[in-house]
Amino acid sequence: MNRTFLKSYARLHTTYSEVHYPTSIEELKQLFARANDRGRRVSFRGGGYSFDSQSLNDDLVISLRHFNHIKNIDNDKKQITVEPGARWGEIVSRLQPLGLTPFVVVTTGQATAGGTFSGNCLSRNSPVFGKEGKHIERFQFLTLDGELLECSRQQNAELFHAAIGGFGYLGVVTEITYNLLSIGSRTRVKTVARKYENLDDLIRELMDFTHQPGEWNAL
Repeated sequence: MNRTFLKSYARLHTTYSEVHYPTSIEELKQLFARANDRGRRVSFRGGGYSFDSQSLNDDLVISLRHFNHIKNIDNDKKQITVEPGARWGEIVSRLQPLGLTPFVVVTTGQATAGGTFSGNCLSRNSPVFGKEGKHIERFQFLTLDGELLECSRQQNAELFHAAIGGFGYLGVVTEITYNLLSIGSRTRVKTVARKYENLDDLIRELMDFTHQPGEWNAL
């Protein structure tokens, strides 16, 4: 298989890796089995927005880009269930009309639920609400041996606490249910950050936004 050039968000780490893009849990199980048989090293990759090399290696990388569905929103329980490749920007957009929001939302909307799950991430809300793991109700987890487990604080509790912030060393999460915060119609502020690798591109886009600010009332 041809190798793919991958890089971390900070551009400090790069690799050429064999990358697979499974579309089902059965395909994930098959990849795990082959990797175990051949002694391959495996990393999982969601949005590719980790600053360091967590989603990289020079052997086998499994991308979760196809596991990107928002599976269910329960207004009564104030919960949302998503697949690991679902991006936080889409999650927040889907919840906004319902007056709901995640307790912890990382800075970039392009990061995925599985990625922040693996790091037990924090945000500007964390001084009040703690880290992401505090608000995970349950998740479905595929071990490296191919066993699909239901995990919560009551069921497979040790694995529940070990997998959150475990950087994918124990296996891969295939579905996550988060508890949500009800904010009703309170004022919302949206911060948009764009990243540029050279000054010319930055100046060009600043000029475009200055002349055509679009929906923004401040720049």
